[in-house]
Amino acid sequence: MTAALVAPPPPSCFIGYPVRAGSYLGSSCVESRLIQWGLTPGPVDNDFDATSVAALREFQTEQALPVTGVADQATLVSLGIWRSPAAATCALSVPVRMNSWLGSRCVESRLRQYGLISSVDDTFDWTSAFVIGQLQRNFGIPATSVADQAILSRLGIWRTPAAPTCTLSVQVRLGSWLGARCLETRLRQLGLVSNADDNFDWTSAFMIGQYQFNVGLPADSLAGPQTLSRLGVWKAPPAPTCSTSVPIRLDATAGSVCVETRLRQLGFTGATADGTFDWTSAFIIGQYQYNIGIRSDSVGDSWTLWYLGVWKHPPSATCGLVVEVSPGSKDGSACVEGRLRQLGLFNGAVDDYFDWDSYYALIAYQKAVGLPATGTADITTLRSLGLYNPAAASPLPFNSGSGRRIVYSRAQQRIWAVDENGNVVKTHRVSGRMYEPYAGTYYVYSRSMYTYSANNPSIRWRYMVRFAYGPQGGRIGFHEIPNRNGVPLQSAEQLGLPLSGGCVRQTTADALWVWNWAPVGTKVVVL
Repeated sequence: MTAALVAPPPPSCFIGYPVRAGSYLGSSCVESRLIQWGLTPGPVDNDFDATSVAALREFQTEQALPVTGVADQATLVSLGIWRSPAAATCALSVPVRMNSWLGSRCVESRLRQYGLISSVDDTFDWTSAFVIGQLQRNFGIPATSVADQAILSRLGIWRTPAAPTCTLSVQVRLGSWLGARCLETRLRQLGLVSNADDNFDWTSAFMIGQYQFNVGLPADSLAGPQTLSRLGVWKAPPAPTCSTSVPIRLDATAGSVCVETRLRQLGFTGATADGTFDWTSAFIIGQYQYNIGIRSDSVGDSWTLWYLGVWKHPPSATCGLVVEVSPGSKDGSACVEGRLRQLGLFNGAVDDYFDWDSYYALIAYQKAVGLPATGTADITTLRSLGLYNPAAASPLPFNSGSGRRIVYSRAQQRIWAVDENGNVVKTHRVSGRMYEPYAGTYYVYSRSMYTYSANNPSIRWRYMVRFAYGPQGGRIGFHEIPNRNGVPLQSAEQLGLPLSGGCVRQTTADALWVWNWAPVGTKVVVL
């Protein structure tokens, strides 16, 4: 034990924050003061090491202070070098990190009040972040160099934001109307914008990007669920209570109650679930589409309904037609009525008479998908319903194999997809080559979503399903009509003619269908 300490001369420095083992900030000030008190903390430097801690513990013992080895406020007061910083001139409700613009001036102003930096600007640079990291070490909190709530509270500039006054269940982006007022109100509560209205303008989007950067989220200026959650205004939407298998548009009745109910679940109270998809509901759908970043056409297509959580993919049709069906028809009536029932649009009897109930159900479908509301299932409507089956006009060739397979007739320039029960599930025209590949049975051996011609890389196509090799070793497969520098090599109307050098060309829609239907190993019979 040393002799009783004698009061030292006036100090040459002051600090307003603790110093502990490993501290850089304040180390030299505490060490020089300990020397003035007659103690031996080692060299006066920027490392409060074990020797410095031992000298400090000795001082705390002599002064009857808690012996912690940390120069806290009580110890610094006893040493005579504590100086409370001036009152803060600002407050923050968001963290600040290196290169932040948002909040930089406030934090740096406070650091300057502590005597730790000399300049204040709108960029939280490396020096400021370094000082924050050192302060965090001094205060005994994780040294992240991010000015988070913990260190801002220690510095006296953290302001707990008020409770949010609204919630959102949809993201908000630049130009949004939907959700703009709620989000801007929250930003105003945080002191980031000055007004809240129904237009999420450039200033608000910019602030969202800065906020995202500050809290460590991808700074895309899009207020998605993660950002809204951090802001405290995200409300996870409840589970939908219904589903629909048809699109919806202005004045449609089919699916209207379901979609409008869902919009109300998401907080869009302007939508009234009344059985008619009116202008207000269509407008909200358009705004919702804009907010989530898909084509904003105010039509609730399958993609939009999927985002809303109410899309139910319709089951496969169980029948096919090549003739239209109109009120009073017998042929094809059961097929159309059965399909309308599958889609949830028809509750009447599925029979051999297309009555007025069937007629109005078909009109509701036609309105929903944007077709002329004629009440007649013409070829266009049958295609939309998934009922048009030209296989009836182009029957599967005789002696074309068995089992699940694709049948390719070079003479007809047509393919048929046949399921394991021998049913033709699809047929369509193609453009191949008359004598390649040779007749026989093949199997799909590889697939590529994107590919190009080895002889001319400017010729490209998608959905390549390879099943054979040509006489010269070239790979042969089904794919979409190729394009050269974006220009198709043939039109869809020319399908049915042998215009290819060996592969089997299809429309993009048909190629995608084959891609989805024919995995590696699928049998291909060439006739």
